[in-house]
Amino acid sequence: MQENPFDWADHWRKLVNGREAQAQRLRERAGLTAANFWDQRAEGFRRATQSRAGEQDPLLALVSPHLTSETTVLDAGAGVGRHTLPLAGMVRSVTAVEPSEGMRSFLAADAAEQAVRNVTIVPAAWEDAQVEPCDIAICSHVVYFVADIRLFLEKLQKNAKKHCFMVIRTTQRDGHLAGLWQRVHGEAMVPETGAIDLFNAVHQCLGVIPNVEVTPFRVGRGPMASYASFDEALAGVRDQLYLAPGDPREAMIREHLGANLVEQEGRYVLPGRSTGAAILWWSNEPGSWNRVG
Repeated sequence: MQENPFDWADHWRKLVNGREAQAQRLRERAGLTAANFWDQRAEGFRRATQSRAGEQDPLLALVSPHLTSETTVLDAGAGVGRHTLPLAGMVRSVTAVEPSEGMRSFLAADAAEQAVRNVTIVPAAWEDAQVEPCDIAICSHVVYFVADIRLFLEKLQKNAKKHCFMVIRTTQRDGHLAGLWQRVHGEAMVPETGAIDLFNAVHQCLGVIPNVEVTPFRVGRGPMASYASFDEALAGVRDQLYLAPGDPREAMIREHLGANLVEQEGRYVLPGRSTGAAILWWSNEPGSWNRVG
């Protein structure tokens, strides 16, 4: 009798739910809440985006050959507009879907400052957004917290007439804190979803074999791994470990930072964090070799 194939969508759901359940348990133990998680980080994401100004973006480099002045683009999980705003100057219109009010406010402010008038901001999570189909859909570093990956992917596929592009880490964002996490909590960190999981979910859920391009991150450029001072690093790592200010275990963080924090380009970083990302992309046009079903 043939064995049932491995269910990657279910595997994905278990990873996302398991990681969130662990985080929620540790937050409750510390008396913390998850309220306004992304709003509180919007300024850091904007600063990280501005620090990359003038650098070649790997996703934009892959998307650009498929664009014309008449192309319409959907950015699912647009954040502060890292890709929305540059794309707006190359295409007819961009629909930017973003649930975080803090992220949207920076995106709207920067669009106004740059006199960008062809961006429509949709205040919703992608699963709930009401949008018109576009030629190109992009989704960069969004799906780590999405439990129902099948629903997410099927909706993205439905709303991309020509191509889909997705970006996800190849290694764990907080993997460099795994040892410290184990010392602080006495348990292993539940891993997050990554490129291998997404590749297989796309294949299983959509009947598509995506193209894959792996690109490096510059260590310390991410908004959750680059700090202006030792105290800011202490607060940032404490936040990632779900500890309240003044927790006695904060001493372990101070020790870890003292031994590992380094100065780089005028900021402080922890070497060893996630250093790779994968861009998965495929064609939805008739006859595309990406389709296998």
